[in-house]
Amino acid sequence: MIPHHFASHTAELEPENVLTVVTIYEDEPALHRAERTVERVLEGAEDGTIARRAAWNFATVADGAADFEAREWLAVADIVMVAARRHLEAPPAIAEWLADGLGDDMERPRALVALGMVSPQNLTLPKALFASLEPVAAQLGMRWFCSTVSVQSEDSNQPAK
Repeated sequence: MIPHHFASHTAELEPENVLTVVTIYEDEPALHRAERTVERVLEGAEDGTIARRAAWNFATVADGAADFEAREWLAVADIVMVAARRHLEAPPAIAEWLADGLGDDMERPRALVALGMVSPQNLTLPKALFASLEPVAAQLGMRWFCSTVSVQSEDSNQPAK
């Protein structure tokens, strides 16, 4: 897990001033791309908004290693981002974990975001990733967003063009 805790005394903050983002990612390159996307979202946040961020990789979520802490974060998450490079769909354990951990809190707006990365050599859209997560968003009454971004090839250290 790579936690990002920007708010040290969140208990003293008003909930409307805090934006909590949880990222579930396949690997480090997927995490880095997801973090850049989150930064762009935060640029558009209202002045005075404090961001709380945490991230866990697919393997940690699937084996339950961070289950307690991650579920605490999910309970207050405003945005949950799932970022993948190679997976054609979210591993079933991820979709199940999200559905169990998020609950159906229809009282406040929340969003589930799927970020599928493609290399310049293989521009196949990650439709299966999107299709595996969209029902979770619908079941939980969350706003659903999906995006495909081009990233460098796993075999190349050169940046994507």
